[in-house]
Amino acid sequence: MDDTDIISPWFSYERAAAYLGIEVGTLRNWVSAGRIPFVRRGRVVRFHRGDLDRWLRQGECVTTEGTDAQKPSEQTRTTTSRQ
Repeated sequence: MDDTDIISPWFSYERAAAYLGIEVGTLRNWVSAGRIPFVRRGRVVRFHRGDLDRWLRQGECVTTEGTDAQKPSEQTRTTTSRQ
């Protein structure tokens, strides 16, 4: 096995930005603001894929499924079906 065959879970700025679908400058801003998990060793900053995945999941929206809230299309159907 060659060292190039090993896939590291640690991302550089470029690789993490590509993984998240954002610009590197945006990622640098988020690091400066402490908005995203990262590890700094001296001047080197790295992002662990597992930490990024957890961080992304924490931002998931809670659905209103199972409540009395109606979707806009359901409201329109209800309104237009009345005579």
